[in-house]
Amino acid sequence: MPAFYLARRLAISDVSVLDKPGITLHWKCRMKPNLLNWTTVRRISVIFVLGLMFGFADPAIAVAPRDAAPPSCNPVGPISPICGVHGPEDIEQTPDGRHLVMSELPEHFDHPARGLVLMDLATDHVASLPISSKFEAGWGDPSCIAPPAQIGSHGIHLSTRSDGRLELLVVNHAQRESIEALELIRDGTGYAAIWHGCVVNPDGLMNSVSATFDGGFVATVMLDKTTAARKDALDVMVSGADTGYLVEWHPDAGLVRLPNSEAPMNNGIQILSTSPRFIYFNAWTGKQVRKYDRQAHRVTDLADLTFHPDNLRVRADGKLIVTGIDELQSWKACSLRQGEFCRTGFTAVTLDPDTMAAAPLYHGEPGVLAGASVGVQEGNTLYVGSFMGDRLLKIDLSAYR
Repeated sequence: MPAFYLARRLAISDVSVLDKPGITLHWKCRMKPNLLNWTTVRRISVIFVLGLMFGFADPAIAVAPRDAAPPSCNPVGPISPICGVHGPEDIEQTPDGRHLVMSELPEHFDHPARGLVLMDLATDHVASLPISSKFEAGWGDPSCIAPPAQIGSHGIHLSTRSDGRLELLVVNHAQRESIEALELIRDGTGYAAIWHGCVVNPDGLMNSVSATFDGGFVATVMLDKTTAARKDALDVMVSGADTGYLVEWHPDAGLVRLPNSEAPMNNGIQILSTSPRFIYFNAWTGKQVRKYDRQAHRVTDLADLTFHPDNLRVRADGKLIVTGIDELQSWKACSLRQGEFCRTGFTAVTLDPDTMAAAPLYHGEPGVLAGASVGVQEGNTLYVGSFMGDRLLKIDLSAYR
């Protein structure tokens, strides 16, 4: 998910940089003022760096007409919109194949909507995922003993722990920048979750997470704290320089930045249980999927794409599904003027994790989905989520064979 979409939803009216000791950013906004801390810095830095980068002051954007209202939620041919969700940015399928767990990207970091939702694949019914809390050692940092009041969810990852329990890792932006660890359990015909722990990241704005299948996780940081605080942050972003990196966490080592993992807007991330040596992650503005060797501590291969890859998901045959919007300009203009429905096309491909060769899966024409971010395939059905808007898509792929 591109961070500057979060930025424009914070309703910032003015941002400027002050060159004074001890003060990095100054702001005027329509939100309650608070002290300058990292929670504030990560909000404002996203506005300042990413908002300006994509032209808040562009006259062409200011006078451009608003995009059309969202299309109907009625099926059209093989495409069935499923409405009633709010920015279903990331999706995981439950092991029984009967449900989808989805994040709902918060409209405001501190005021998320439902956080996590559950969809019944038999009925397409979407409801909040019930969450209770019980701290349990071994599910995060020992110092994190209480959950946030609400989870401002972003990237998620579902895996089976060594003890057989299901662990749902969630990138959280509400109250703290963290990875929240939840246990997913059967609850009648559906599922519920129990919060057990977390790992706080004080040094950057995270995007996505993946379990390492040995009790730890890796995550993408799409904007590091140092870059956000620089006076020339805008210049750095426009130059195409790397803005983020990867981190890895284990109970014995804590949260560690991985060397040689820098990329432009690190986004989706995935480790395969069959080959945990490698990390696959997306360089969103670089239009690349990169393969990082955890033993060699460097990128050893990559795939160049024609679109901006957002999230990664593993298909039943072991291939990766890579999904993202086709181009930035039309979406950027619509997003910055808060268009009702951004008519940006999207692409989903499969990626062979061994050869890094991509193959077409589906292309969505402009006007179908506002900001595609993830694709999950079940049989001949492709579910496509979005980092904005009120829907996901259910697509019958057999119609395109």
